Amino acid sequence: MSFIDFVDRVLVVSSDSTIKRFSMKIRQSVEPAHINRWMINVLIRGILDLDLDLDTLTKDVITMPLEIFTCKTIVKLKLGSLVKFAMVPENAYLPSLKTLFLFRVRFSGFEFEALLSACHVLEELTLLGCPWYARQCLTISCTTLERLTLSYLPIVNLHSLIEAKLSLEFRGSFNEGNPMNLIEGLRNLEILDLSSFGTSKVLFSFAELFEKLSRVSIATEFQHSCTSWKFLPLLLKKSPNLKTLVIKGPLHFYDEYGEESEPIICECLSEYSFLSSCHVKILEIID
Repeated sequence: MSFIDFVDRVLVVSSDSTIKRFSMKIRQSVEPAHINRWMINVLIRGILDLDLDLDTLTKDVITMPLEIFTCKTIVKLKLGSLVKFAMVPENAYLPSLKTLFLFRVRFSGFEFEALLSACHVLEELTLLGCPWYARQCLTISCTTLERLTLSYLPIVNLHSLIEAKLSLEFRGSFNEGNPMNLIEGLRNLEILDLSSFGTSKVLFSFAELFEKLSRVSIATEFQHSCTSWKFLPLLLKKSPNLKTLVIKGPLHFYDEYGEESEPIICECLSEYSFLSSCHVKILEIID
């Protein structure tokens, strides 16, 4: 029995049953028509959690069926790899969707904004590796959003957002967006996770204050551990109400072979005695 026949049979046998969760990871040759048929089948059967990771051997882009935009029951939607939103219908309405995770998902134009406007109770949004085109000026505006994970610099309007995890790359210029577009929309953050040296540099190189921040996790890197520490005074200065600071990763410099470089250790730490007298109440270091 082929994989396609197996899935078809499972869905037929359970045709009278409600499907609460449907997860599929494909790493073989499957025509988009089959995948769309399976999706439509589960979307009309009370699905709550849909997780699709599609990377077929044929590398065919899977265009989402229109039924996905009017599913009233779905609460969590996770889509990855060869998925494309070619259009979002005017009647798009996802009244129950609270979590949206998109990895390497493609949009033809402004479909993302249309999709977001159909999500009236969205609380968590993750956008990773999505190939936004230069002509696209992506705007994220959602009054209910509480947690955001990004890997690029969009325009955001997220006054309800209280938690964010950011992974941004800095190459000496901001060709992929203006950091101020992002920073302006993060003023109400209370919890911030900075997953790289570049992310710290992007955010705290600007004059804006993060007055509501109470917890920050910041990751250092083997190549930049000493340099990463240089942003701590700036972070503390711009986060006057910070209570918990978590530092994850190496505290000292490592050479290209992964060996700790002894002469740099004291130099690295000697300038940061301010930590003992700063306003942070909880300092957690994970080396």
